[in-house]
Amino acid sequence: WAAISAWRHGLSTPRFEEEEWQFRATLWWCKALYGLLSMPFVVFLLPGLGAALTHARPTGYNRNGECVRRLTAAERRQLLKERAKKGAGRQAGARAQPQPEATATPRALASAASRRLAALRA
Repeated sequence: WAAISAWRHGLSTPRFEEEEWQFRATLWWCKALYGLLSMPFVVFLLPGLGAALTHARPTGYNRNGECVRRLTAAERRQLLKERAKKGAGRQAGARAQPQPEATATPRALASAASRRLAALRA
C-alpha cells in the first residue's frame, strides 16, 4: 500500500513536494490499519490464555545453541544448586592453574578460553 502510494504521488517528481502531506497521511493510515488488523491476536499475549489456545510450550536456546523446552522454576533452582556445588569444588583447582600472561598472543588466549569452556561443560 505504501509502495503504491509512493508511486502514485511520484517521489522523484516536483509534484511530490506539493503532495507530501498526502503521502504522510497514507503512511499513517497504513500503520493504523495494520494495528487494527492485528487486534484479534492480542488474545495470545494474555498470560495463560495464549498457551491454552495454542498448546505450545515455551522454548529457548541452551549453551550449545539447541532449541529446547524452557526450564520450570524448580528445575532452574536445582540447576543453580548443582552449579554452585561444582563451582565451589572448582575454585580450589582454579587457583592452582597458571593464569595466561599479559603478553600472550590472541591465539593462545583463545585456546586457553576454549579449554576452560570445555572444562566447565564436562
